[in-house]
Amino acid sequence: MSTSQENIAESQKRRLTTIVASDVCGYSSLSEKDELSAIRVSDKIYSIFDKIISAHDGRVFKRIADGFLAEFPSAHQGMQAALEFQTAILKLSNSPGVRIGIHVGDVIDRADGDILGHGVNIAVRSQEQARENGILASLHVVNLLAQDKALIKTRRGNLSLKNINEPIVAFDIEATDIDRPANDRNK
Repeated sequence: MSTSQENIAESQKRRLTTIVASDVCGYSSLSEKDELSAIRVSDKIYSIFDKIISAHDGRVFKRIADGFLAEFPSAHQGMQAALEFQTAILKLSNSPGVRIGIHVGDVIDRADGDILGHGVNIAVRSQEQARENGILASLHVVNLLAQDKALIKTRRGNLSLKNINEPIVAFDIEATDIDRPANDRNK
């Protein structure tokens, strides 16, 4: 390891956290058709995301266009926020869907409040493979929520995630008490 890499590693704090990654489905197409409308939709969805994240003791640490990243002190809080966000988006009329990925992993804090690390990468890449209006959680998250009987966890299997060497075991997540018809779930 070079001296500059050692200095970076020593000056940055490592810790374990729960990362929730979300993005707006079809945002690029919407933006191409009507950029201002796409921005308004993204801002509206972000406003919902931010309020729900805060209500569950989380914090948004990054927003890039239609993508939002938040962290939580526990897997339970992250999952509850994700489920509430999913439900809120499903209740909106004429709104595009969202995809949500959740992972518990090691991260490095940056002085500007951002966090980086393999844990963030897994959450983002999981979100990319989530179904529209779906939640895709890593095995790490599912193991921490194993006793939660209010969740339906359907194993998706070993997923190959973009730029991640090792396959990740992931699960589609649904709440057993969401008040919408079963055929409307994960659309």
